[in-house]
Amino acid sequence: MDVLESRRVLAICIWTGQSATTNNFSDAANWLRSGLPGVPQPGDQLVFQGSARTTPVNNLTVNTSFASIQFTSSNFTVSGNGVALTDSVIVDAGVSTATIGLRLSLSGTCTFTVSGGTLVNTGVINGAGSVVKAGTGRWTVSGSNTFSGGTTLSDGVLEATAPAALPGRVTTAGGSLLLNSPSGTWTTSIDGSGTVQVQLGAGATTATLAGDLSRFTGVLDVLPFNGVSGGKLRLGSASAYPASSATVDVESGATLWVSQGGDVTSTIRLLADRSAKGMASSGWTMVPA
Repeated sequence: MDVLESRRVLAICIWTGQSATTNNFSDAANWLRSGLPGVPQPGDQLVFQGSARTTPVNNLTVNTSFASIQFTSSNFTVSGNGVALTDSVIVDAGVSTATIGLRLSLSGTCTFTVSGGTLVNTGVINGAGSVVKAGTGRWTVSGSNTFSGGTTLSDGVLEATAPAALPGRVTTAGGSLLLNSPSGTWTTSIDGSGTVQVQLGAGATTATLAGDLSRFTGVLDVLPFNGVSGGKLRLGSASAYPASSATVDVESGATLWVSQGGDVTSTIRLLADRSAKGMASSGWTMVPA
């Protein structure tokens, strides 16, 4: 007699929010799994759509593994127990905003494709995996993330609102990396040929780049707070100086400080009411904007 192997069929689970009582993942009435009410199983793809119960709570076993999370409608906030994610997060075009507040554990490469609007991750992203930001939309990360595989930015905007949100190394292959913590010290290492924007604060605030930017060949753009003078960007060490082929734009109202030690060979463009200090290094090259 042949023994039949038991196999779980992976499925697409679409959130309907039709439960009369709960927002829980474990409530089968909230889902259509392969067209029928059913609770998501490990390996499934999760799709959040519609306008019913837009604050789903994952009360399934911690670290249940899912292939992907997709948002096809706006204004969802997903929270609860952390999950293991094996493939991707997708935000469809036409979605204005979506928020993931639960922890994501990555073991391989996970692609975050934001085709429009904004995806916000307030939960921690951890694990040995790496992330890729794709799509023309904005992805904002704010958790104390610890994933160790690095980040590749290929398109759109990747915004980090705290230095701890962006561990390791970021490769800017396209799009724009926005470092938005006016008093933060960024130890993130950055390479590639894309754009890095540093948002400064108002008043006596100083943001510091302390990671390795020696292989960054793109544009480093220093942005004042709403055009108001006062905030400063400090390049904290010689390793934080971009490569000689990079360009540093100091926008109107912004101040750039550089640490002594080593020559800075990047091109610096001072725009409008610009302020740059500590520029004793003969390596600076000035060109009109």
